[in-house]
Amino acid sequence: MFNRTFPLDQSLTWDQRSTFVVMSVVFGLVAFGVIFWGYPLDAMNFSDFHFYERELPPLWGLSIVDPETHRINYAFLYHNEGLMTLLYFLLNSLPLDLPAKQIFVNGFNISLQFLDIGLFFAVLRKLVGPSYLFPSLMLFLLYPFGAANHYWQACIANNLAAAFFLASLLCFLHIEHVPGRMGRNLAFRILPSLALLWGSIITVELAVCLSPLYVYLALYYSNGRAAALRFPKLVTPYSLLACLFLLTSLLPLFLFTGHRLTVASYGPRFSELAAQANWAAPLVAAATIAGNAVLVYVSFLFANTFGVVVYPVADLVKHADFLRTLSLGVYAGIGVAMVLGGVSLWLGSKEPSGRCAENGLSPAPRFLLVLGFLWMVLAYFPFSLSFGYSRNVGLTADRINLLGSMGATLVLGSVLCMLRDRSREAAFFVITGLLGVLLLNIQLQKAHYAEAEKKERALIDAVLEARPRLAEGGQEPIFMLERSIKVATSRAKLRDALGTSSLREKFFGIGEFIFERYFTQPLVSTSFHFNGIFFFGCCPYSAPHIFNFYADRLGVARPVVYKREEPFRLMEEPNQYRLGYLPTAVWQDPSDKGEFRSYDKRSHQVMVMEIGESTFHLGGALTYAFKRFDGAGRQGGIEPTLTLRMEQDGHP
Repeated sequence: MFNRTFPLDQSLTWDQRSTFVVMSVVFGLVAFGVIFWGYPLDAMNFSDFHFYERELPPLWGLSIVDPETHRINYAFLYHNEGLMTLLYFLLNSLPLDLPAKQIFVNGFNISLQFLDIGLFFAVLRKLVGPSYLFPSLMLFLLYPFGAANHYWQACIANNLAAAFFLASLLCFLHIEHVPGRMGRNLAFRILPSLALLWGSIITVELAVCLSPLYVYLALYYSNGRAAALRFPKLVTPYSLLACLFLLTSLLPLFLFTGHRLTVASYGPRFSELAAQANWAAPLVAAATIAGNAVLVYVSFLFANTFGVVVYPVADLVKHADFLRTLSLGVYAGIGVAMVLGGVSLWLGSKEPSGRCAENGLSPAPRFLLVLGFLWMVLAYFPFSLSFGYSRNVGLTADRINLLGSMGATLVLGSVLCMLRDRSREAAFFVITGLLGVLLLNIQLQKAHYAEAEKKERALIDAVLEARPRLAEGGQEPIFMLERSIKVATSRAKLRDALGTSSLREKFFGIGEFIFERYFTQPLVSTSFHFNGIFFFGCCPYSAPHIFNFYADRLGVARPVVYKREEPFRLMEEPNQYRLGYLPTAVWQDPSDKGEFRSYDKRSHQVMVMEIGESTFHLGGALTYAFKRFDGAGRQGGIEPTLTLRMEQDGHP
């Protein structure tokens, strides 16, 4: 049942091995239930659903359906994110109405996340054996600052890319390092593993730099698992084959062309900084790349050590009132998970695992630490080179944590096992306390997502209901969404700091930017966000897709909607309005050249939907007002026409 090169701890009895595995599975199911229980399947998918409107909009400039012939343009399959585009096209083509499709997509996304957990469990079982299995699995399930590991913020395509990578790694770990098996291994393990890695990179390039992991694993197992760093034999048949992964992992990006690497999309920001600071662009680019790489790794080092406790505790203290709103059933589920976790760790006896490590029958902690550290460094590497990429700590930590957290939890799980081997009593209290904090943090995350979805939906419904009423006078309303208090992003603060004349002001401004950008600020690309959860799409120009989706869902006319934030511009001419967004090089559909649309003043009127600040805070009332925009409106003299309030429970 188990191959000879990856034996389980042979000093453990079958009953002991089964107990470790069963307890880990039971805990995983309980934790998964606590994480997802109570979140409605018809809730908004904050990253995906703007692709599911009636006419599938272009993704990365790829027109899946020709707007003139309405035929499928199969050229998107030659794109290096073509599988993502194909996935959205197939989901959009399901013969379901929009409400049913919404439930299906959410259910499918949860299933993919469940598959990722199962694959990671299988990988861990091959790598660490049953006695070291539980801590890493537990930490991955409850990774505290990676909401993308739990909720709908993670796109379906990201979860699919992670599944392809884990399946690839699992195939590679099934290689039998015994004489006479090369042909079998090549046909049934190595080549499928390589194909799955390619599939992961083509879907989303999360794993583009993870190929050295395969070389390291080949060296470790080819050398009889006797060393973690200094390998007596560097050149073995399997280490040479593993170099295929290293040499070909970038090929999909060249063979399937059409879009630069995500991290390469932020290059223009270097010249922007250089122009603001009035320094040479090459100097600014070099300094920014080097400084950003160092700070990214320092940020992740803190986040994956002390931050595992600091960030969740800080959030729970900030929202202490929220803890009183949880039901007894939720606390009972958390209590059961804590007991299961403590017992699972306690059952990992230190004597058998210690003897196995000495005899080379189970992985030495040093190997697991090196493997996990290498995994993290490689997962974060491409994003550390991109200054423009968002910070990855917080409620909406971005997609790279989907793979990076696996390496982090492998390291932290090994540390917990070493603590257990020294003192089971100390490990028991540490693990139960940590479980309590992380499970409560999960409930806080879930509350943010549930409230954000409810408030966003109420605001969208208000616009859809107001459109026909405001259009009764014969003028179609153009809605400009306005937040009462504009949010200054850390990048804007950096730009302002670099523009100051005083060296002292530059120094303190840059210091404030570094602290916020790498350690405290939520992931934001729009002013309309709920602790990092985007309202009306991720970017200023994404709102129409969200409103179109809901208009299609309700069968009503689509409204004309703009977010009133940078780089939005409204230009008023004698007989018409011209509205649109200035072109940007980052996160912009390449087919969009920043063109503006013109609206005749005789048939259109501009309305401002002013959204109150409390809307964007947990537990705050939903406040908004429709106001007529005229020439004086740009200076603040806007005539109020309607004001509505909705409390946190969602009722007007």
